[in-house]
Amino acid sequence: MVEAGVGRRQTPPTRCPLSPSSVAAASRFSSDLDARFRLRSRVRSAADTVDGRLGVRRRARALAADAKRLGPLYARRTAAFFRSEAGGPTLIAILFVLAATGLLGRVLRFALLLWWLAPMLLLPLAAADARRAADAQQREAARTAARAKWGPAAAAAEWFGGAARGGRPGGAKGGASGSEDAIDVEWQSLD
Repeated sequence: MVEAGVGRRQTPPTRCPLSPSSVAAASRFSSDLDARFRLRSRVRSAADTVDGRLGVRRRARALAADAKRLGPLYARRTAAFFRSEAGGPTLIAILFVLAATGLLGRVLRFALLLWWLAPMLLLPLAAADARRAADAQQREAARTAARAKWGPAAAAAEWFGGAARGGRPGGAKGGASGSEDAIDVEWQSLD
């Protein structure tokens, strides 16, 4: 009978590359490099220089705005094409090319990964949405209480932007509040 473990080489347990001690060491190392060579400021100034020359941020914002504006139009046109006679064979050819190159498997694996990660990614969004809904419900309850208390005067205050609450639109007590935009105008005579 052979004893367990005899003749086998024992491998030492491996350390996880992302253990808390290694993450802390990497953080200290990056902080030391940044303090010594001012890497953050240099990278930020280089990025600003490149952005100033090429206009990357401006172009990215314009591209995002165009995609948001034209996205529904392109989606309708694409759906109409794939419903046509030429769209069916084109869709099959695209799927065949994706399967032959291996991209279809990558796309499906990524979709499966998103399927499993969706609860972790969507829970903070759902919590923020619930907070917004609770705030809106609280504001509506306050409006209803004000209407019940003041009657027609509350409706007039809402109609005129809350001027009845503080003498200024929005119910501000005096001066421009930090959350509202104020425009100061000086009139000069043209005489």
